[in-house]
Amino acid sequence: MRIAIVAHSREANASTFIKQHIKLLRPECVLAMPYLRTSKRIRSIGLEPTWDWARRFPVRRVLERYQPDVILAEYGIMGAELVATAGPEWARRVVAYFHGYDSARNDILERYGRKYRRLFEEAAGIIAVSNDMRSRLEDLGSPPERTHMIPYSVDFERFQPRSEPCAQKRLIAVGRFTPKKSPGRTIRAFSKSLRSHPDATLRMIGDGPLLAECRALGKELGISDHLVFLGAQRHDVVAEEMRAARVFVQHSVVAPSGDREGTPVAALEAAASGLPIVSTRHEGLKEAIQDGVTGYLVDEGDIESMSNKINDLLADPQSAHIMGVAGRKHIEDNYSAELIGRKLSDLLKNIGSPHH
Repeated sequence: MRIAIVAHSREANASTFIKQHIKLLRPECVLAMPYLRTSKRIRSIGLEPTWDWARRFPVRRVLERYQPDVILAEYGIMGAELVATAGPEWARRVVAYFHGYDSARNDILERYGRKYRRLFEEAAGIIAVSNDMRSRLEDLGSPPERTHMIPYSVDFERFQPRSEPCAQKRLIAVGRFTPKKSPGRTIRAFSKSLRSHPDATLRMIGDGPLLAECRALGKELGISDHLVFLGAQRHDVVAEEMRAARVFVQHSVVAPSGDREGTPVAALEAAASGLPIVSTRHEGLKEAIQDGVTGYLVDEGDIESMSNKINDLLADPQSAHIMGVAGRKHIEDNYSAELIGRKLSDLLKNIGSPHH
């Protein structure tokens, strides 16, 4: 079966999950629009990049050249644009993989409302990364029989757990500083925990529009000596930081814009690293974290409860380690590359032969 993956160049170059899909599926071609330096990344894993074709010819010409049986469009927006422009023969081979903001942000839903309705009518399949997202897409008009839930997978070789409890009272947060990640609430919860654990530290990896605001918040709360901003980091650095921490924290919320998570990859990586997680009852986090078993979930905006759960784990390194071991097993059982790759491959094979 011939698979094409279509993604925006910016996302193909930066998104962990799109790189995962390329590695798992080994597609016939990867079409990134518009052209960026991504071609070097794709060529390094043995695939033929098609950006030069994309620059010179319409999408339809590219598809005619490679003749894919199924087209995996990364993000619903890309799927909607493909269905709208590539023609009916190719539209019925499109499978649109929604990832988060594309299923929820108010301005996106308003701008793409008509195109989404056409996507749901004509595409061969729709994929969500969480059960909440699947329900939301069905509410928007995606046919239940063609709407599937397939989460992300984790690189177990890179993200390895430590063999013993972590003696340090170190928290780790990984993710862009954006409203849906609500890093300010994470910092405020940590600040409260410092009253009980004045020797604790919080290390935050990532950049984004709220970074300066969060630096200022740390100073305002008087906790700058306990708060470390590491900026954006390579995956190997993230893995090392996770192995050195006791708890992963993230206070995901529905942003004022309607934006929300799909399933945060960093949370899956943290669980694979053997870390208990303190987070919120939000989208795919409810599936990635077993409340009271592999971590704790609190309501969105409940800073007090988040701080209390952090305190529990800082006070008892053995319990934190036990939760982390359970978290690793949960991820191994449900988010392995083998399992997710097989689910995605089987779905695309079913759709691609015969053409729907």
